[in-house]
Amino acid sequence: VDASLIAPKQTQTVNLALNLDSRETQPLVGWGGPYDAFASPPTAPSPDMFNSSTSVTVYDGQGIPHAMSLYFEKSATPNQWDVHSLIDGVTVGAPTTINFDPSGQFNAASLPVQINIAGWTPLNASGAASGAAPQNLTLDLSKMSQLGSEFAVSSVNQDGYSSGQLRGLEIDNQGIMFARYTNGRSRAIGQVMMANFTNPNGLQATGDTGWSETAASGVPVVGVAGTSGMGIIQSGALEDSNVELTEQLVKMIVAQRNFQANAQMIQTEDAVTQTIINLR
Repeated sequence: VDASLIAPKQTQTVNLALNLDSRETQPLVGWGGPYDAFASPPTAPSPDMFNSSTSVTVYDGQGIPHAMSLYFEKSATPNQWDVHSLIDGVTVGAPTTINFDPSGQFNAASLPVQINIAGWTPLNASGAASGAAPQNLTLDLSKMSQLGSEFAVSSVNQDGYSSGQLRGLEIDNQGIMFARYTNGRSRAIGQVMMANFTNPNGLQATGDTGWSETAASGVPVVGVAGTSGMGIIQSGALEDSNVELTEQLVKMIVAQRNFQANAQMIQTEDAVTQTIINLR
């Protein structure tokens, strides 16, 4: 099994599913910006500049994670919001205006609703370019809504990941072997095949659970588990009993005591009989 690292994948798309509270009003303080957490002094948006916010981890081409923050600012125009994006505390891209219809949804004609961030340069912990290649990000907002309920995030996900080490192997019921990695990824690396014989009783035991083909068994018919009469594979399982061990142990102890009592009764009866015989 190849135990080498799985290569990272840079984030290209971020998908958001959330609700913006339609009862919100425009913040009293304008957004301002751009902001830079590495400036001297550092700058950042204050809570009175936006209505709601959420964040997601995105990955650059070297698999390094970065914190992407999204801020939602209610506009003075009904059903309109401005979306601001920051990565690692630095403004990226221009503010994007989104509009909902009177029912709080996006018009079908306007879908998909996206924010495109072009040429984002990943930074290191000091605020300098990390060396990873600039990349483009697309934020898909199509599953957002604006309803009269609290701000709520249903899901925020993205398609990138860091590098990962081999964590373990798993085999499904069709015999497909998967390598599982520490970054949550998996990939198929092979498949366990099964074999049927015309006369399984003709196989020769080779020790433990091993068997070998003989003239009596016939030649093997090789196939995939679950097809052409083949069985299925249950990995990571041990043969187990279908009885309650504690209950059976109690019954065994009771049976043992009954046996001892019966044996004692027979012994006593024999002694009484012998005494009667001696009295004669």
